[in-house]
Amino acid sequence: MSAENRPMPNAALYVLFKAIEEVMGEKGFRAMLNASGLQGYLTNPPPNNLDYDITFEDYARLQQAVEDFYGHRGARAVLAQIGRVTFRYTLEQQPAILGLAGLALKLLPEQAKVKMILNRMEHASTERVNMTAHVEEDDDAWYFVVTACPCVFRERKPTSPACYTTAGTIQEALRWATGNHYMVREVKCMNLGDPECRYRIDKTPQS
Repeated sequence: MSAENRPMPNAALYVLFKAIEEVMGEKGFRAMLNASGLQGYLTNPPPNNLDYDITFEDYARLQQAVEDFYGHRGARAVLAQIGRVTFRYTLEQQPAILGLAGLALKLLPEQAKVKMILNRMEHASTERVNMTAHVEEDDDAWYFVVTACPCVFRERKPTSPACYTTAGTIQEALRWATGNHYMVREVKCMNLGDPECRYRIDKTPQS
């Protein structure tokens, strides 16, 4: 059964472009577009809007190019940093995706802040980005669970999860909301044949 090549909003790829360019520089960004076969965007970049004109495969091919360039081990840190920058750009340029504008967090307890942010990201992922998601919880951790992910279009041989960009995005969202660093680990990945991409967020922040 082939993976479903779902549409995504143009802004998702636009913001990923901006994040890769910030982390890798203009020359690195251009090299990634060429390597991914997306060089047509060099002269005609995706518009920064919420129309659904791009696909999961477009998004995955660009992430694949970064991993191929750095190698699996080196790409892990780079893609996580791209994820953190992606959150910041989305917050600045497409706040409607996240629904965080005017959010009153200051007076909330720490764990309430985390739960609110995760719930907002669940809604954004499902309703705006077309990556179906939900949030679960146990005594020790929260779990951000994605059941439709572009990683299914990544051509990878490693036996570890692929979605470092999403993990970095979640981590930066929680840092923005709480001022603290939370460990975010992908413990299941659709790229490895799992039925979902599952991110474990420890309830105790790191010092």
